[in-house]
Amino acid sequence: MMIGGFMIIAHAISMTMSLAIFISLYRKNQVRGKWFLAVILPWGAVTLFRLFDYSIILGITTVIIYITLSGFTIYTIKSGVLNQEENV
Repeated sequence: MMIGGFMIIAHAISMTMSLAIFISLYRKNQVRGKWFLAVILPWGAVTLFRLFDYSIILGITTVIIYITLSGFTIYTIKSGVLNQEENV
């Protein structure tokens, strides 16, 4: 089970970094941000399937991490877009 914990931590760190890059790209250029998202989504899906093959608990934990990080990313983008419109 220890290897599973390392897998979850490594995946959470890599997804956090990927979503931070996505937010940065999306705020500068929405088209490039969407292309980057189109690249990382299949990567996330493949990783999710691998984790479910390894353990159901790891897969469910990863889905919860995805939901949490996606909600945080959407909130950040929405609040950033509102702040940019107010500054114009």
